Order: sequence, then C-alpha cells, then structure tokens
Amino acid sequence: MSRRVQGRRPRGCTPLLWLGLFVLSLSVRFAVGIGSSSVSVQEPFLKVPPFLSEARFTFKTINARLKEKFHEEMDNIYHRFSSSLKQYGAGRKNRVGVLLVNLGSPDAPTRRGLRKYLREFLSDRRVIEVPRLIWKPILHGIILPFRSPDSAAKYRNVWTEEGSPLISITKRQVARLQDIVDRRYGTVEGGASEGEGEEGNESLPIPMQRSRVLVEWAMRYGTPSVAAGLRKLREEGCRHILVFPLYPQTCAATTTTVFDVVAQELAREKKDRKTGAESWRMFPHLRFVSGYGDHPSYIKALASRVKRHWTKAGKRRRLVMSFHGIPADLIKKGDAYACFCSKTARLLAEELKLGEEEFDMVFQSRFGSTEWLQPYCDERLEEIAAEGHEEVDVICPGFSADCLETLDEIQREYGELFHQAHEKRGTTGRLFYIKALNDSPEGMQMLGDIVDENLQGWL
Repeated sequence: MSRRVQGRRPRGCTPLLWLGLFVLSLSVRFAVGIGSSSVSVQEPFLKVPPFLSEARFTFKTINARLKEKFHEEMDNIYHRFSSSLKQYGAGRKNRVGVLLVNLGSPDAPTRRGLRKYLREFLSDRRVIEVPRLIWKPILHGIILPFRSPDSAAKYRNVWTEEGSPLISITKRQVARLQDIVDRRYGTVEGGASEGEGEEGNESLPIPMQRSRVLVEWAMRYGTPSVAAGLRKLREEGCRHILVFPLYPQTCAATTTTVFDVVAQELAREKKDRKTGAESWRMFPHLRFVSGYGDHPSYIKALASRVKRHWTKAGKRRRLVMSFHGIPADLIKKGDAYACFCSKTARLLAEELKLGEEEFDMVFQSRFGSTEWLQPYCDERLEEIAAEGHEEVDVICPGFSADCLETLDEIQREYGELFHQAHEKRGTTGRLFYIKALNDSPEGMQMLGDIVDENLQGWL
C-alpha cells in the first residue's frame, strides 16, 4: 500500500511552485510600472534582467501598433458604410438609371486601335462559337495582323471630327433621351452645393436638383464599358436600373452577350484591380430590354423615315431591307434572329402598304467562308440591277444608329457595286441609302416610349 496520502502534492513540485511565484512577482512589477520613481528596485531577486525589459518594450510597441491598426480598420469600415449609403441613395428619393448599350467602336481609326477592338470583339464566345484551341491561333495569327489595316482604312472613310459615327450619335441619343425623361418624370433633390443664399447666409448650402431618371451609355466592346456604365449609375444613387441594348432584333451575339457582361459585373465578389471599384453588395433592381423589332413605335418610326425619303425624292423606289447577317448554323442551334428580322420586314412592309414585288429582305456583313443567312445583300443587288431597276432604296432596320456597316458597307461599297452592275449592261444605276433613326424626333420618341413601358412600377 502506498504511503502517499491521497490529494497530497509530490515533493518534486516544490521548485516549480517557487518558479511560478517568481514569475508572478515579475508580472506584478510590470503591472505597476517597473522603473518608476515610486517603486524601489534595489532588491536583487526583483531586479528585471535587460532582455526582459527589451521584451516588455517590444510587447508595448506591438500592442500600440495593433491598436492603431484596429482604429484604422474601423475608420475604413465606417467610411465604406457611409460611402455605400451615399452611393445607393440613403436619405434621398429613389433614382432610376437607364443604360443604353450599343455594339462599340475603336478608339481611333488606326491599325493599333482596330487590333485592340477586334481582339475584344472576336474573342467573345457568343460571337465566334468555335473551340478556343482552334480559334485563337486563327485570330492572332491571321485575322488580327491582316484584317486590322483594312478595317482601319474603312473606319477612316466614315470618321468625323466628333470621332466614330456610332459614338457621336449615341451621345446625342443619350442627351435627347435625358431631356425626354426629365420632362416626363421631373427631378429630385440630391446633395447640396455651396452658393449664394439669403442675405447674410452666403455660404448656406443650396439643394441640387437632379434627374429622377438618369440616362447613361456604354459599349459592349471598347469604351466606355458596360461595367463602367453600371458603376456610374450606382455612384449616382440609382437602385433601379434598366439595361437597354439598342439591338431591335434579339440575337445571341448581340443582346445576349450584353446580358452576359451585366451578370458578370454584378456577380463580381472582389474589388476591381484596375479601377478599384467595390463589389456589388447591394444588388439593384434590374430590368432588361430584349429586342423591340416588332414594337409599334419602332415600326411607325421606320415607316416615317422611309416616307420622308420618298417625299423628298418625289417617287417610290424598290425598297431593300438589309439586316446584319449571322452564320446559318446558329439558327439550327435555336437562335430566332432570322424570325425577328422577318417579322420586322413584314410589319414595315404592311405599314408602307408594299406588295411582295416591291421590297426585298437581305442580309449583309458576311464574314468567312461558312454559309450565312441568305439572301446575301450584294448578290441580290446584282439581281435587281439585272431585272432592270435603275434606282433602289436601302434601309437597315437592324441598326439603331449609323455606323461602319451602314455608311461604308451599304452606302459606299454596295452603292459602287450596284453602279458597276449597271455599267456592265450599259445602263446607269444608283443606290440611295435611307439613314438609320439615329437621334431623329421619331427615333427618340420611340426610345422614350419603350423606356416608359419598362419603368412601370418604379416611379
């Protein structure tokens, strides 16, 4: 039987006990402030070794820095929270944002500018549905080196003092649409500016009147990007956003790819490294216009454009409706773009009271050797010339604003083609291009009507 009494500590713990008391005494001395004038440190067993003094100094420094860092982080959190409230309109009446989106344009009509633009455009999987392993060598080894100079020359043909026609027209569309929505929906107070107040209160803040519906613009390819447009609306306090792609006929390579980049921006979880933009922690109310090729206001606006052209010419000519083409195999995969184009052409012909022999629907801008939607515009124009029509009118109902495809391809290139087709037969032929709706009164009225319909319940 063991002689050790139950509960009694072994004698081997006595040195450890004394060591613990010694450490405890040192801790007490640190707490009351070693080295102060009110405490004597003459006792040898309480004298603090130099390495412990240095450690104490290090611990105090680290502790001070941690406190400083903590306060900095708290300040950052407060400022982010305040900024978030400001961005999303806390304390203000709700604002609605409308983002007009078009295809895009290069920054300059140069080889470098076109190479950058085409790289982004032709790298979109919605535009080129070819495996990346096959497509990338073709894009970077053949298309970009050889197509960029030719495209730059074509852009120089249509470039203006204001820059790209598509960019300048889109800016005017935004300005005029902003006037329309301001007249319809008015303004709201937001923020304040220093200015002249009442007598004796020159520094009194004056409330700023801001548009209740804010219109911005973006380009799917090039600048400004769709992400930049969404962020700008967020900064202006828009918690309801209407994304309006300016493509009358819905297609995966146009309307759907705009939705892709919108979803990509809103799903971004981290801060943007290039711009520093914060992620979307407060998700906006979102609506999306998916095509308007059969909208009554759109059909009436197109018909008005054609009638005005005929009135100016003094006669009606054969009308060719040209839409941008896409590869035929995309239709087999389920894309309904061709159906939307056919419906627009049929409705426009009915509005103009045209018979089947008085108009044609064709597709332009064919690219590559694969089969695209038919009939092809260039081939049909040659056939029309062979049928004896010396004059023809061409309108492009698939373009909301004039651009390279309308001003250079249709008006210049196909105009020359039609003229040469007649020269071969010893006759004279002329092609007349009817401009897109652009920022015309009927075009802006149409955009305003579509915006009104899609803002119902938000205002």
